[in-house]
Amino acid sequence: MASVINKSDEELSWHLEGNWAPVFDEIDSDDLMVKGETPDCLNGQYIRSGMNPRSGYSGHWFFGNGMLHSLWLENGRVRCEDDTGTGRD
Repeated sequence: MASVINKSDEELSWHLEGNWAPVFDEIDSDDLMVKGETPDCLNGQYIRSGMNPRSGYSGHWFFGNGMLHSLWLENGRVRCEDDTGTGRD
């Protein structure tokens, strides 16, 4: 599925393009490839919550569904999980 739903001839709002564009796939990865090096002593979890309209369109960046993006760092390894909280197939 495309990363952005095109809306007829109207220009998309800033919150629906580029880094803010809706994400349609929930991704889990147990061992991400890291460019460079992740320090072994850097351990913990980073969670970012952001808007993510399931339809691909929202009239305002506060409206619509959201997604949690999580990174776990442990002993130089990194894993990630994206979750909309809607359940998985």
